[in-house]
Amino acid sequence: MPSQNTTSADAVASNATITATDTSPGAATALVTISGEPLVHTDGKIVRSFSYPLLKFNGETAAELAVTITWDTDGTTKVEDNRGYSYTISIPESQDVFSLWYNSTHVDQRVVGPELQYDVYWTVVEGENGYVDKYKYTIAGTSINGSLISFGVDGGKYDKIEHDRFFVEQPASVDNIDALTLDPALDCTAPANDIQDDNLNREGTNVVEDGLELDWKDAIASGHNVYVDSAKSSISIPVGKLFVIDPTVVSSATNSMSPFGNSTFEGETRIVTIGGRLNVFYYDGSNIVYRTPNDGGKTWSTPISTGSGALASDRYRWSIITTVYSNTTYASLLYWTPAGSNMNFYALRGAANGADISWSSPILLGYTSSNSGTCGSGGACAAVAVATDTNGYIYAAFGYLSGGSTTYSYQIMRSADGGLTWSVSLPQVNNISSNRFAMALTMLNSSKMLFAYTTSSSSNIFYRVYGGSAWGSEQTLSGTDLTGATFKHLSAATDSSLSAYLAYTNVTSTNGGILKVARFNATGHFELIETADSTLRNRLPNIMFRDNGFTDGDLDIYSLADGKFMILEREADRTGNNHSILLEQRSPHLTNLRH
Repeated sequence: MPSQNTTSADAVASNATITATDTSPGAATALVTISGEPLVHTDGKIVRSFSYPLLKFNGETAAELAVTITWDTDGTTKVEDNRGYSYTISIPESQDVFSLWYNSTHVDQRVVGPELQYDVYWTVVEGENGYVDKYKYTIAGTSINGSLISFGVDGGKYDKIEHDRFFVEQPASVDNIDALTLDPALDCTAPANDIQDDNLNREGTNVVEDGLELDWKDAIASGHNVYVDSAKSSISIPVGKLFVIDPTVVSSATNSMSPFGNSTFEGETRIVTIGGRLNVFYYDGSNIVYRTPNDGGKTWSTPISTGSGALASDRYRWSIITTVYSNTTYASLLYWTPAGSNMNFYALRGAANGADISWSSPILLGYTSSNSGTCGSGGACAAVAVATDTNGYIYAAFGYLSGGSTTYSYQIMRSADGGLTWSVSLPQVNNISSNRFAMALTMLNSSKMLFAYTTSSSSNIFYRVYGGSAWGSEQTLSGTDLTGATFKHLSAATDSSLSAYLAYTNVTSTNGGILKVARFNATGHFELIETADSTLRNRLPNIMFRDNGFTDGDLDIYSLADGKFMILEREADRTGNNHSILLEQRSPHLTNLRH
């Protein structure tokens, strides 16, 4: 049974050879070949680990997953990783005399009794990327008249046992916060419902659970009966007189660090400038961290932690923004973390101190019942779109799928003091979609704001305008050339004349889409839609303006298109007049992606 990242125990029949003999002293079985040097008995613990990179920065490993396995002489095996996930597998004392053996490639847990004898052989498994990313174990032995082999499994408060796997979905360090201690005014949980309003049937929601897993699917597939006792948290396997139970896999499951190209996208920000210096943010599996460049980017600082802690699922959809309040530049980080049966929304404010950032304590913005079964470990399929208005006030639109609900909600929060205190700008709106939806948010004139979203099933874009004191009713923009049953990618920006631009496309699980831009005037009135690029198939568009001293600045749209990184540019009119057309017909700059 292998151990991998999620900690999974997959059985790999091809790894068990039934024809050779283990000749080490006291061998209980003669069913499995152990290559290399003989096994050696030990009276102490055996500790082994493996790791592999999750993210690289400037060619170096920026985030890695490290898994440690400890075999003890009492028959217990502890599996833990550097994110805080852990569980224990135990061989019951009632299963006779236990001993521990090893060589450089294998660990052998040996059980010898008058009627049942077996070995549990552990060894590493190398993944397709060339790194060891899991352990497997194979059970081989004999019994006089057939028997039952049992293992106890314990992952603490956040484990679950299913017919083909055992899974720990939250780190042991996560506190199961008593709901009675939370402010009910911060509860964003949507009412329970069973509405289904679109036709994707949750396809492409990219639910990849974070956690540790023990997986015995291969053992079941090879014909072994595996019985699960959820109440006792144990698994039992009936065996005959001669048996080899194909490997079970111990592994770690990890979600993506970056937005998916085949799900929704809302132009999340990862780079901000403080004191004239770039700050590049990323999630390293345990915290949101950042680095700053030296020597014009030839070298970079070591990672600097924000203190966010581990994120809940959809950990690639957080964002950051900067603003100025009382002559001080602040960065505001918007994200979410698991909290037992809830998921918490946080803002983390960092004050500029020259080119450095001093971070304050996280601010709880709200919480919702988690929806781990649909969204992944401790999460609620969260997303955020964030922007400032002309006063520098921060607006953050959060989308989420509360536990007990089958449709998404959104709510818009506002901070008027650089991200220190927050209030509700637009109360929770429910029943948006039964799939992840894409959002965008950007400023207009005179403290106004534009919020837009679109759903997987719709060909329309829906938007609201904040008039300076209240949000207007939802309006519908048709004629977008979006199609239903696709995932939408949005990004918004505002030029120096305070006209708002919404870049968008729709994608499928395999293909990108035509890139278009909708323009709104400074008061939020829709003006026109134009095609930015129809020759390539675009994903993850990100629109921004560069100040060049002219009326509306240079517009850039960055996207991934047909396996390349594309920069689509529009130069401002050097006469100082606004363009009557949005994008000049220019060849995009294409750069091959580096893998």
